[in-house]
Amino acid sequence: MSKPVPGSRVLRIPALTRVEGETALHLRVHDGTVTEARLSIYEPPRFFEAFLRGRAHTEPPDLTSRICGICPVAYQLSACRAVEDACGVGVDGQLAALRRLLYCGEWIESQTLHIHLLHAPDFLGHDDVIGMSRDHPAHVERGLRLKQAGNAVVELLGGRAIHPVNVRLGGFHRTPTRTELRPLAERLRTALDDAWDTVRWVAGFEFPDAECEADLLALAETGTYAIESGTPTVLPYDETLAAHSFPVRDFSDHVAEEQVPHSTALHSAWTDAVSSPAPSPAMPSTATCCPPWPSRRRGRPGWANPRCARGRRAPGGARSAGTPTGASSSAPWRFCTRWRRP
Repeated sequence: MSKPVPGSRVLRIPALTRVEGETALHLRVHDGTVTEARLSIYEPPRFFEAFLRGRAHTEPPDLTSRICGICPVAYQLSACRAVEDACGVGVDGQLAALRRLLYCGEWIESQTLHIHLLHAPDFLGHDDVIGMSRDHPAHVERGLRLKQAGNAVVELLGGRAIHPVNVRLGGFHRTPTRTELRPLAERLRTALDDAWDTVRWVAGFEFPDAECEADLLALAETGTYAIESGTPTVLPYDETLAAHSFPVRDFSDHVAEEQVPHSTALHSAWTDAVSSPAPSPAMPSTATCCPPWPSRRRGRPGWANPRCARGRRAPGGARSAGTPTGASSSAPWRFCTRWRRP
């Protein structure tokens, strides 16, 4: 670690309590400007990639769901799609729609947890959600209702709310009946009102301006918000450059992952393999999913990326990048990666 220079300050936070994981933060400030921001993910590695080797092709969906108790569906469906793609199998129609609904249920409960329990207390001047509940009980109760609605979706389609067991290759072990889905639909109509109330509430928070010279990598899919499927697509920071994409199966040809000393989270680098990018798929209108922000570079969900790498040149002249974070507001994408310019 470099030594402090005159006029600079170093801030070290050994444990952050506003993220879903184990994280430390290192900041260097010089003349009022942050010149270095390094986030350390010190959760121990669990070697899923290694112990999946040699297992039956039917096992990854259930095994990978144990990676996280908050977002097991993401790992479960990713494992299903990988094995199905390797076998030349596609899932469409109502089964695909139910998979997306399951994924949306996870998003509802996960994002609600983040907004109400981890996010809002800082904006409202409270140490935690317990303190916030004394002054803003209605907001906390609404957040809990939304969380329960998301859990209900995951429980009905996945078999249980935590680490679902009903997902399998090709679909589900059991699909819900129309009678079972009817009360869930009514519950989600009520939850939609709560969701809009949450949007109006959070829109009143005082967000700091943020600017970052970074290209973004995410999934994109024509006509919808890419969640459970899509094409990896790069949105350049330079607005004069067009977005471009590459097939999922060619990910390792375009992206290099590396270990860094201060974090167990892998960092990604955009390699020279994309020097002649393929045309990107048509982008659906942002009006179908995200309200426009006053500025293209301000207020993006995802600027507060806790797993962002420092801007530096990676081996071989590649662009150094962070690991996945939230979606960009300028296009309906999922899993944005903040690509650093060399």
